[in-house]
Amino acid sequence: MSKSKTPSGSGGLLPFFIVLHVITVLLTGGYTASTLAADGSLGAGDVALTAAVIAMLFCGLFSLSHFGVKRLPELRNQLFSVALAFWIVAATVVALISGTTSAAMIASTRGQVTHQEQFLANSARSFSERGNLIRQVEGLQHALANCKKTALDARKKELATGEISKTGGGDGQTARELKAIADSCESAGSIIINARSKTQPLFKQADRIADRMRRTIEDPAISIREKNKSLIDGSEALSIIEDSLVAELSLGSLDAVTDNLTRDFAYIGLTNSAVQYLETTYRPIARQILNVIDEAAITLDKPFPQFERRSSLELLTLYPGALIVAISLAGVLEIIPLIIVGFVILIALQQRRDDDDDGDNDGKTIVTLHTIQGGAQSGRNV
Repeated sequence: MSKSKTPSGSGGLLPFFIVLHVITVLLTGGYTASTLAADGSLGAGDVALTAAVIAMLFCGLFSLSHFGVKRLPELRNQLFSVALAFWIVAATVVALISGTTSAAMIASTRGQVTHQEQFLANSARSFSERGNLIRQVEGLQHALANCKKTALDARKKELATGEISKTGGGDGQTARELKAIADSCESAGSIIINARSKTQPLFKQADRIADRMRRTIEDPAISIREKNKSLIDGSEALSIIEDSLVAELSLGSLDAVTDNLTRDFAYIGLTNSAVQYLETTYRPIARQILNVIDEAAITLDKPFPQFERRSSLELLTLYPGALIVAISLAGVLEIIPLIIVGFVILIALQQRRDDDDDGDNDGKTIVTLHTIQGGAQSGRNV
């Protein structure tokens, strides 16, 4: 049984593999260096570690390629099967690791830009939601003014004739409840009006900060590191503004109004006539205010966006759709050697089958010649 030969020309593939491996290890080295230089600089130890990673990865990739195209096709039988299984596992693991880091490095710049733009979009959306909420609160001014007016008008009638309670008038409990409702509506309306003079400047300030951050990330002369720092500072400033806006929403005064409008008037001793009037007149206003309070709870439960630095690998997992080109390029760098080695192995196996078939045919020919010669010799003896 002859030893299987490596397919002719397979050795010429190694220079091609070396080129691919050099690209891969340089990308991986760049990713390693950028990860180690999170604070902005590389120390001597970081440089040495990066060089060691590059050297070890290149040796590993080259060894796998060399073994795959030069040594693996020469093995036979069970030894070939075992070696092939180990080579597939080792090559797959190395390809996944180097491919992931290569993709992260290729996608680093685009990933950072995507991350920055996503933060600005999230911040704008968050401020838009809070702006809508404040406009809803400001929209309650008309309802609160109407609430105050109807309560004061009803109180006058109650004081004069007892029209609301049907008890003869005077400053009784019904008149006092109407006074409390009018006061709470007036107080909440005044707070909303005063808050508007404060919220408008806050929104203008937020717009200026967002515009400055937008100009920063669009400026090609500014480094990624400086852009990230600008966004971190900007997000902190926006968070302070957001806290100020929440404080100006006056939700506490609105809660006080709804408490006065939704009391159990029968329980506190008001007449049936007064209870019916108060519930019919003020429950719709209370529902309108409660809807705004519920909307505020939903909006404010969403945390305000904060910009955080992300590594290239994190960006690759956060925005795979935006970075598909980088992932594809890295995949090509890793898959091409595997495919070529696979073809080399298939060619070697086919050559092995052809050699085995040739050996069997040669054996059959020899046997046939011996048979013919033996028959001829027997004929002569007869």
